[in-house]
Amino acid sequence: MLFKKLSSELKSGIQKKADKSQVSSMKRYFRETINPIGVKHPVIRKITMDFYKLHKEELDFKTTVDICENLLKTGVYEFGIAAFNLFQKHEKEFDKNTALLIEKWISKYVSNWAFCDILCPKSMGFLISHHPSLINTLKKWAVSKNLWLRRASIVSFVIISRKKDCAKEVIPITKLLLNDKEDLVHKATGWTLREAAKANKPAILAFLRKHKLKLPRTALRYAIEHFSDAEKKELMKT
Repeated sequence: MLFKKLSSELKSGIQKKADKSQVSSMKRYFRETINPIGVKHPVIRKITMDFYKLHKEELDFKTTVDICENLLKTGVYEFGIAAFNLFQKHEKEFDKNTALLIEKWISKYVSNWAFCDILCPKSMGFLISHHPSLINTLKKWAVSKNLWLRRASIVSFVIISRKKDCAKEVIPITKLLLNDKEDLVHKATGWTLREAAKANKPAILAFLRKHKLKLPRTALRYAIEHFSDAEKKELMKT
């Protein structure tokens, strides 16, 4: 089958760049167990983009999804990164139902913050910007038992928040995450609030002033990173 042939080609290209000396240093970035072969992200991106350019005419959306599934099933870290980078090349073909595919992948294959943060800000962020009703899907994710769905619910706004005011969407999701116990969710929340403040600082500042005692301290520190010293002092005061 075509997707198997193409999957093998992409995997082979990445494997040729494997460097065992990089494996231990890559693992240090994660508390979760990952299975790397020692290929850095910029190299994976270049291999994946060269592959896409070479086979663009053969890579319809279904074939690409099949290739991504094939890569993700291996459990190899670099293949997962390649899968999500390749998937993003088809964003113009996304529709509302693509969110169901993303949810399936998060639930089944996302097992570390890097996978979550490569898949969601671009792919889910694109979907949210074109289908605003998907905010209801993110609200569902925010209360999921799955850590990565909860992180995804907020990091999906990171990129689009830089381009337009998303405060009215980000704040309700943040409220659902106020009592989350996972610091990977706290960091993601703070990161997204920091980005959202670039487009609408008054709304984010007002939210932080109201909820600073409930918001996890890590999230608060991330959120106010670019605020003035006076604002930081005010918001960090208990």
